Amino acid sequence: MASLRVFVNDSLHSILGYTEGSLVDYVIALAKKTKDVPSLVRALHEQDFPAAPQTQLFAAQLFQKIPRETPAAAPVVSIIFHP
Repeated sequence: MASLRVFVNDSLHSILGYTEGSLVDYVIALAKKTKDVPSLVRALHEQDFPAAPQTQLFAAQLFQKIPRETPAAAPVVSIIFHP
């Protein structure tokens, strides 16, 4: 998680020109909450991130770095019919 925080911190500084710990935490939480890259880009734009290719690239890279829970497989149910 530390490397993720460093990545977000450095990226925010590059994109916005500043960063702080609470902003890093907020952006990571936002990325965890979104379901895909376009949703994350929209969420960042709603937070006044610039509508620039750099923001889109950051969103794509961040989305890939966020650990995702894989859904549990549905249980297999066998039904046996006896004549």
